[in-house]
Amino acid sequence: MKLCPQCEKESPSTVNNCWFCGEPLVADAELSAEARLQKELNDAQKQKQVLTNALSDAQKGLVPKITERDAEIAQLKKTLEGTSKLHDEKQLLEATLATLNNKHSALQKELSAEQSKNNELSKQVKKLHPKGKTPTFLYVVMVVLISVIGILSFQTYHYKQLSNVCTVTRPDGVSFIYAGKIQNGLPNGKGKATYADGRIYEGDFTDGFRNGKGKMTYSDSTTYEGDYVQDNITYSRPNGDYVKDLVTRTYYYVIGGTVLLMVLLMVLSVIFKNYEMRKKKRQAKITELEKENQAKNYEMINRQVRITVLEKENQANQAKINDLQEKINKLKKSTDSDSSSPPPVSNSLYADSINYGYFKGVSEHPNDYAIYELEKSDELTANFTIYKEAYGTVLECPDLIYGCDVQKIGNSSLEVEEKGIATLEDGKWKVTKKAKVGIV
Repeated sequence: MKLCPQCEKESPSTVNNCWFCGEPLVADAELSAEARLQKELNDAQKQKQVLTNALSDAQKGLVPKITERDAEIAQLKKTLEGTSKLHDEKQLLEATLATLNNKHSALQKELSAEQSKNNELSKQVKKLHPKGKTPTFLYVVMVVLISVIGILSFQTYHYKQLSNVCTVTRPDGVSFIYAGKIQNGLPNGKGKATYADGRIYEGDFTDGFRNGKGKMTYSDSTTYEGDYVQDNITYSRPNGDYVKDLVTRTYYYVIGGTVLLMVLLMVLSVIFKNYEMRKKKRQAKITELEKENQAKNYEMINRQVRITVLEKENQANQAKINDLQEKINKLKKSTDSDSSSPPPVSNSLYADSINYGYFKGVSEHPNDYAIYELEKSDELTANFTIYKEAYGTVLECPDLIYGCDVQKIGNSSLEVEEKGIATLEDGKWKVTKKAKVGIV
């Protein structure tokens, strides 16, 4: 290999002029010690300048980012202050929600109690009046029925006394056929006696004797009506007085029964009117309670809708708070890492040539003359291979890849069969193991 004194690039030893700048080449052996040292010094200064430029570029690119992030952090802090207000509002909404829930529970209990009362009133109304209609026609029916029952009861009582027919023989030997009330085995009270001689007596009896008012009909159809004492007549009355007395008593009985029935009907009427009034009051109360319950139901529905809206707003506010907090945390981590750590250093290096086993023109960024690419595995070791953009140059002049074992078969394509190894010694990258390259 020959070194160009102008551009300080290596070219194959088979050529006389530099491939890069066209100047005459000088072999390494022809260089003096002072020229070599000057060459190495120039290489070191170039490498230093490259590193200085890279560091300056990194700092220039980092300062605007830090400023921008500081401004974003300040904006997010303001936003966070707003989120604290949202958090306070959320707590207030939660307290309001709890209060509404408590009121909702209380209203629900009150509604259940009112509903129970309504059901109980409805049951009582059904028991008192299942059909819910006032039986007005019942008044007339009851008056007629009770009047008929009173009259029939009197007649039944009167004639029932005559339904007991038997033969009565008194202790004194007098016997007769008797129909009427019997007490202690003898006629007592109203009755009818038929004697063997054809006489018929209707009236009062006491221990089998005609005693009191009565009517005697003789066999010749003559009659006597008057008072008797122990079968004896005390005084006489005109015919028909007994019948008149019976009619009078019947009349008074009917009048008394009718008055009693009227009083009973009046009492029943008052009871029914009271029932109707109570029923109307209960119905009005039930209607009022139903309206009140309906209003409470509407109010509870409105409150439930408001609660649902508040819950959705709380969820949206909480999501915003979580997003802002996540952004703040990310920015804090990014700012801390940027302020505490130096600019990132690339793991890839690029070199123009290899001279005396050392890489020359090493930089972090490739240029137009880069031939080798080094991939650092750590701070002191790197694997190197041919830079892909330099494949065409290497195919034209394989002697440029000094430091690689080249197996030349053709000139159409280049393949790196095995990467080489380089180590960092005294600030310079040295070839420790050559790479294997095949040209097919």
